[in-house]
Amino acid sequence: MELELIVRVTDHAYEQYCQRVGRIERAELRNLLTSEIQEKNYRKEREYVHIDGVWWVCEIVSDVMIMITCYGKSDFDMPRALKWARVHDDRIRLDPEYMTK
Repeated sequence: MELELIVRVTDHAYEQYCQRVGRIERAELRNLLTSEIQEKNYRKEREYVHIDGVWWVCEIVSDVMIMITCYGKSDFDMPRALKWARVHDDRIRLDPEYMTK
């Protein structure tokens, strides 16, 4: 039997989601994330997770996935882009008008 993850969204991650993706009730967001995770509709790479087209930074503690921050909707590979930005001493713009929708 697989362990089901409990999803928690920090205040910061929730605020970032609302700014970068769109307004949503916190419970609705948590339900969306939980459903996608249970259905295995996500991609996780180190601390980054891509769920429903949205990149997050998360931490898993025991059976809890804590969403720490939200980068927003994007089709590009966020972990790779952030690594490139660090190597080239550059920044990635996360303003909604610059992100892929």
